[in-house]
Amino acid sequence: MDEVRFPQPCPVILWNDNARAVSLTKNAKHNTWVKHIDIRYHYIWECIAEGNIMVYHLASIDNLADMFTKQLPHLAHMKQCAALHLYDSEGNT
Repeated sequence: MDEVRFPQPCPVILWNDNARAVSLTKNAKHNTWVKHIDIRYHYIWECIAEGNIMVYHLASIDNLADMFTKQLPHLAHMKQCAALHLYDSEGNT
């Protein structure tokens, strides 16, 4: 991001709702299927080791990106809209 003149604080935090993927970024050596991952995907471990990024788990119910990528049940959609301040909890815009 520095190259496009939009510097970011380090480490950059990546939130992920896949607990297994987050676990894999923390401890890749003890997973038997890691040896089958293409080498180009090992870049994430390099970034973590260098302190450039940190990966944390975020429960799916709290993942605001979900409303932009999939259909949600009505209550989940309403909760995420309220979290984005698109309207208040009474449904007023």
